[in-house]
Amino acid sequence: RPCAKVASDMVKDLPSPRSSIDRLIDEAYAQLGTAPLESVRLAASALRRAVRLRYSTGVGRSHLRAGQGHSQLGQYVLALEQCEQGLVAARRARDRATQAMCLNVMGVAYDRLGHYESALACFERFVELSQLRKDLRAFVMATVNIGHVLERTEQIEEAARRYRSALDVIGEQSVAGLSMLWMNFGVCLSMLGQRRESAQQFERALAAFIVEERPLDALLCRLNLAETQSH
Repeated sequence: RPCAKVASDMVKDLPSPRSSIDRLIDEAYAQLGTAPLESVRLAASALRRAVRLRYSTGVGRSHLRAGQGHSQLGQYVLALEQCEQGLVAARRARDRATQAMCLNVMGVAYDRLGHYESALACFERFVELSQLRKDLRAFVMATVNIGHVLERTEQIEEAARRYRSALDVIGEQSVAGLSMLWMNFGVCLSMLGQRRESAQQFERALAAFIVEERPLDALLCRLNLAETQSH
């Protein structure tokens, strides 16, 4: 008991461990896509410190960042290992946001490895968490990922149904990522022979891509729209 009191007093005099861990994690996140190896190194550094401090939220986020870095490098098995550990820590900390993102990375990794049932299970749980948190952006991301897996497994009708259901939930609300949902929905409708509705979805997606200044996606959308109209 006296030792615990001394340790507690010492911690009070130190800089906030949570803020320093969060800073390291944020630095790791900033490196993603530009220097994935550096991102993994920074996330590992934050993880070591978080583990020493038994800081569950920091542990979860650090594993997540490391998993994202491995995923960027195409190291999907390592990404799965990191995110599975991150998911455990995030559940312990009751951090639903980190749980959701860990599940998303795991779903992408399973998808790339060809384990489609496992990928769908992760994305379905991601949808549940996004709805619990009322996070429409995450909901759209999860729906698009589910659609990708369904399209790969040639479940086009089910993919179209999921896209339509998601758009019904969102309604007229403005949500980031809707452009890709419209685009993918258009592709599914086109494959099902529903050309008129498909063209409407492509037109929505094209307008959004132009506003978002995404020329390559806009070009692909124009090509899909032209092919649909030619029919």
